Amino acid sequence: MDHMFILTYIKNQRQMTIRYWMRRGSQPGQWICENHLQNLKCTFQQNSFNASQNFESILGAWLTSDAQELAKGAREMGDWLREFHQGKL
Repeated sequence: MDHMFILTYIKNQRQMTIRYWMRRGSQPGQWICENHLQNLKCTFQQNSFNASQNFESILGAWLTSDAQELAKGAREMGDWLREFHQGKL
């Protein structure tokens, strides 16, 4: 993906932003999880998350240079993946 997009929908005239977006990658068995609030994208192979995870910026540049903030975002994404997509890890 060359640009960032925020998936939104209107419900009761309130805008909600979807934080995580999960999709298949271009290679067989590859998954991409994106955190649109923190500009964080993780690409990994199915059933090999720990060995194959690769984090990068969605926009090509980080929104923060704070390493602790980026690590926190990566950990939270991992927690979300474990809760909702355990079978892909």
